[in-house]
Order: sequence, then structure tokens, then C-alpha cells
Amino acid sequence: MPPSPVALMEELIEEILLRFPPDDPAPLFRAALVCKAWCRLISAAAFRRRFRKIHRTPPLLGLICLGGGTSSLTGFSIEKTQFTPTSTFRLPSAKISNWRVIDALHGRILFRDMVSLGSSGCSEFVVWSPITGGEVRRLPMPCLRSMSWSAALLCASTVCDDHHLDCGYGAFAVVLVATHSNKGLTSVYIYSSEQHVWSEPISNQDWSVQVIGGAGGSTAIVGKTVYFRCVHERTSKLLAHELCKQQLSFVSLPSVGRIDVYDSFALKKADEGKLGLLMVREDAKLSMWSREAAPDGDADWTLQRVFELDKMLPPWVLWYHYKLFAAPSSNDVFVLKVDGLLFTLDLKSGRVTELLLHGWRADKDISHVFPYISFCIPCIVCPKDT
Repeated sequence: MPPSPVALMEELIEEILLRFPPDDPAPLFRAALVCKAWCRLISAAAFRRRFRKIHRTPPLLGLICLGGGTSSLTGFSIEKTQFTPTSTFRLPSAKISNWRVIDALHGRILFRDMVSLGSSGCSEFVVWSPITGGEVRRLPMPCLRSMSWSAALLCASTVCDDHHLDCGYGAFAVVLVATHSNKGLTSVYIYSSEQHVWSEPISNQDWSVQVIGGAGGSTAIVGKTVYFRCVHERTSKLLAHELCKQQLSFVSLPSVGRIDVYDSFALKKADEGKLGLLMVREDAKLSMWSREAAPDGDADWTLQRVFELDKMLPPWVLWYHYKLFAAPSSNDVFVLKVDGLLFTLDLKSGRVTELLLHGWRADKDISHVFPYISFCIPCIVCPKDT
């Protein structure tokens, strides 16, 4: 029996909706509100899976920026977090103004609440999935006084990869690494959302280690290893934590000559499960490297590509100082701060686009930028048929 015209029409509608541009999520949300049938179609896991498979690369939805300002009431300088959209996606800036972004993974974001205090009297972590409408989960932080630290957000699923669809819904983990300068201890804590507790710390004593915090490219997850930036024996290195073995080790950065002084670098996950690294040099070159994911052993860095920024940026931009920001969930799009301006750099196309900020100057006000990169697909609870 041939398929009914109604079935054919539904298939055609799905094929059309699947090709809506991912960097303009508003039309897809409006389509989900047209009728119950379209709502069920777009909200289904099968549709989200096909949408991601067709478009493959998640878009840049906006920038989560930490900047300084002056309070109109007290006259004192304050820091606040603001979301600057680069698409039709919106994040409520008032909600996150006192939160500092730490990490993000597949639409879920890890913040540090700079105002609220947990039961221990320390700040709290906040984990939020704004796209899926997930709840705000507050995590009490371990006491980190006199410590420098960094943290990474992980999906607890054993099958999580760049195309995993359920990170915003399921269990998650937070890996926190901290160095105590007064004790020479580097400790790793792991939070499980299923058990609602932090693990006992795994510690190594080494007075020459200091973890470097910050958001936007300061961590990377490759397989079952989490990488953090650190200083070891007065040299910039990576601190690798193997989740399965619960071990810490160090990874050296690519060796370069003295004329190649690196001012900024960001970590990323490269193709084929390798660790990736971007380095901005004072000679207006951006180098892209990859390395086998083994935290130790004989693996070396391989230079993949060199971008000549002086030929890609507008001629009026002066390259006195570069700062690079990256989102761990993205392999391709990065944000570059140079000469008081912000630019996005697409590694695949080599395209550079200037970003416009609302009410802030990048040279003075902005101290951290986190590119928020994710697919934004509606997850709407459809009304039942009556």
C-alpha cells in the first residue's frame, strides 16, 4: 500500500525543518509553536539527532563576558557577567550577572557564584542547562583559600562525544584541580551529580607546581583525560589527570626558539581524539598543534597549520597584544582579543569577523570572554491531545 499523503507531508516538513540554519535558532522555536504535530516532531530526540548530524558543527550563539564597571550607588569598581548574543539565542544576563563562567559542555554551563556562600562559607558552583530548560544545580565548593585552581565540566555518560545529545539532561561531573601554595600540594576533587558529593582529594606534593585558572580554553577533555594549564618548574605546561587511573602527570608545550615568544594559548580537542593547542605569537602568527592524547610517554606535538594574523585582520588593527579565548566544545571557532577589539576566527574557513559588544570596551572593561557554542534545538513539553 502506498504511503498516505499525510505521511508524505510530514516527511517533507521534517526535511525542511532540519535545514533551518543552526546559527538562527528563533525560527525553529517558532515552528515548534505552530501546532502539536510540529511541536512533537521538533522536540523528539530523533529530530535533534538528525539536525546535529546534518549541520555537524555547532554554531557560536554568543559570548559570556566578564567585565568591570563602576557601581552607580557606591562608586566602587565591580565585576559583572554579561551575555552578548551573536545569534537570535538569548541568555538572561540579569540571572548570570554575579556568576563567573568557568566551563561549558554541549549547552550546559559551569559558573562560580561570586555572591552566594555555601554551608562551608565558600563560594558555590552553579551548573545550568539553559537550552534544555534544565534546573540550576548548586554545588558547594571545597574550601580553596590560599589556592589557585581550575575546573572542568564533564558528562557522566560513558558514550559521550561531540555528537552526544543527552549531556544537558543526564548526570554530570566536575573535576577541580587546585594547588596550595603554602603546602606545595596539588589536589584533585571530583563532584558527582548522582551522588551529590565531592570525592576525597587525590594529592601530590610538588612545590614547583601552580595551576592557572581562567575560562575559555584553559581546559580540554580528550577521552578519559582532563588537561589543565599550569606552571611547573617555572615553565608553562599542561597538567593531565587520568580519570580511570586517578593519576596526575605533566605535558610539555611545543618547543620553540627564543624569537617565538608565546603570549597566549588555548586548548582544544583535535580530530581523531587528539589533544589540540593554539598559540598566538608576538610575530602575528597563530600556530595550531595536535598531539596524541597520552598524558605521558613519547608523544610529540605536530604542527598542523600556521595562520598569518597580520594578513587576516583589518589593516588598522595594531598587534601589540593578543589574547585568545576558546570554548572546549568547539574545534573550529575561537575569539581573539587584539588592540581593544574582539574577533572570531573560524579555523576551517580562515574567516575573521569583528564582534560588537553592547556597552563595553574590550580594551578596558572585558577581562574574560567565553564563547558559548552549542546547538539550540527546542525541547518543549507539548500539550496532550484532547
